[in-house]
Amino acid sequence: MSSARLKEKVLIAAVMIFVAMLPVAAFAQAAQGEPKLTLTMDVKKEVKVKKGTVETVEYVPAKTTAPDDVLLYTITYKNEGKTELKDAAIMDAVPDGTVYILESAGGKDTEAVFSIDGGKTFQKPPITYMVKNSDGTIVRKPAPAEMYTHVQWIVKKFVLPGESGIVNFKVKVK
Repeated sequence: MSSARLKEKVLIAAVMIFVAMLPVAAFAQAAQGEPKLTLTMDVKKEVKVKKGTVETVEYVPAKTTAPDDVLLYTITYKNEGKTELKDAAIMDAVPDGTVYILESAGGKDTEAVFSIDGGKTFQKPPITYMVKNSDGTIVRKPAPAEMYTHVQWIVKKFVLPGESGIVNFKVKVK
């Protein structure tokens, strides 16, 4: 399988993982005529463009990828329900075949937390984990970017009916 075809599968898998992880609570609330959080995802590839002596960064649709490409995942959320949404949480997996770029998660009025255990638990940065040394002592170490498995954003404001927002993060293709 070609490298480009493999990377295309990585993008498709990332979207499938994301869809599988949509909050069940959002669907349950929608059935009751309450808030309804809808999510859409966009993936773009970072390219450097030189204009004269100035180099800028632009983002183009990520149709294919190669090792060391930087991808920008953007998730747009919208409350399509009839009432305000409080404490909305949006979660996405770091796609297989990529590494999260530290400090790249963002979103207005949000707080990003991270998982290194497949989305079971989340921590605010700096993310740490426990390691047993050869002498038996247990020490806390900072988690390298390769350990990050999920990003979760907590929206720190009410999302009124019809309101939307954007969260994003970057990864590097292995």
